[in-house]
Amino acid sequence: MKKIRFLIGVIAMALALVLVAVPAHAGSGSLAVAVDLAEVEIHNFNVGGVGNFIHTRANSGFNFTMFGGSGTGNAASSANVESTLNSNKTNVAVYDFESGPVAVNLGGEDRKCGGNPCPSPCWPFKCFDRVAIAADLTKVEVCNFNAGLVINGIRTDANSGHNFNFAGDSLTGSANASAAVDTKLNSNVTTISVTEGGTGPMAVNLGGRHALAVALEADFVKVKNVNLGLVANCVSTSANSGYNFTAFGSSDTGNATARSTVASTVNSSSTSVAIADGSGGPTAINVGHKPGPTCGQDEIVLESGGCMPAGGLMAANLGTGGIAVTAEVNAVDVSNVNVGNVYNNVDTSANTGNNVTVGCYQDPCPKPDPCEEQTCGVVSGDGEGTSSNTGNASATSTVTNTVNSNETTVVIGGAI
Repeated sequence: MKKIRFLIGVIAMALALVLVAVPAHAGSGSLAVAVDLAEVEIHNFNVGGVGNFIHTRANSGFNFTMFGGSGTGNAASSANVESTLNSNKTNVAVYDFESGPVAVNLGGEDRKCGGNPCPSPCWPFKCFDRVAIAADLTKVEVCNFNAGLVINGIRTDANSGHNFNFAGDSLTGSANASAAVDTKLNSNVTTISVTEGGTGPMAVNLGGRHALAVALEADFVKVKNVNLGLVANCVSTSANSGYNFTAFGSSDTGNATARSTVASTVNSSSTSVAIADGSGGPTAINVGHKPGPTCGQDEIVLESGGCMPAGGLMAANLGTGGIAVTAEVNAVDVSNVNVGNVYNNVDTSANTGNNVTVGCYQDPCPKPDPCEEQTCGVVSGDGEGTSSNTGNASATSTVTNTVNSNETTVVIGGAI
């Protein structure tokens, strides 16, 4: 947080100075400001709602057979619902291979401020004869706001006939009902890369006793994701295979399959930030009137007698007086705020018929063995031709919810 405040303060100061600055000015009271600013700002604001109310039916006949045989079979009902709401994908790439800005003040006589080095009324810059400020600033800001509501009401029925058979034989079988609901709500994918090369910014004051040199290289990346999501699923899936009533003969149903699959992904944010700085770094140098020492292998000899580094992060005062400040700042701020709710009401059933089989076609029914229980009338009886076969019923419900998922990767590297 301190880095961010520092960066903002320096930016404001540099821009204010630009309004009154004269680059590379020679003489008393010199001020030079050079700023290289790259700014990218992206705002995505999404508000959406989806409502699906679906009823899918399959029957295979109401079927009434009076004196003989009945078939039917095969009833399939399927509902597939996919909803994708509020999706943002942002890619930002900043490439800066130019040489950094250079602010230079050449020579000039010392400024006097009431005979005192730096009395308070002269603050902040009047106590300096020369002020050089060089700043290379990169700012990238991405803001995603998503608010979404998805409501799914889905009913799927498969029957295979209402089947009433009076005097013999009823076959149904196979009723399939399937429902698939897939909801993706509020998704953000943000990729930001900042790559820098060349030489860094340079602020140089040559000559003079009271000089201020400030060189700044700063990369500021801010990503903010705010997601508000609500998903409500009401799913009912049924497969029956007939209501089946058979009076005097056999009944054979079988095969009822019902499947419900519900998947919800709510509030997902993926953020990747990479900063690769291969530049020489900022340099701030004040060179006074005194001749400097013998320069090193990687230094440049100045006509004023001082030495200036060839590159790299450097703050130096060579000679008498001066303040040199250099800073290299990488600030990354990633913020994710997610509020998500998922409500699922899933009812899945498979039946294979409501089957009533009556086997008595004589009046009155034959009396059973006195030692056995009377079973005449429902499902199976003691008269001729009574039979009931069902079989095969399967019901499957699968519910998957992924709510509030954040993945953040930040890499701040050295050379490219």
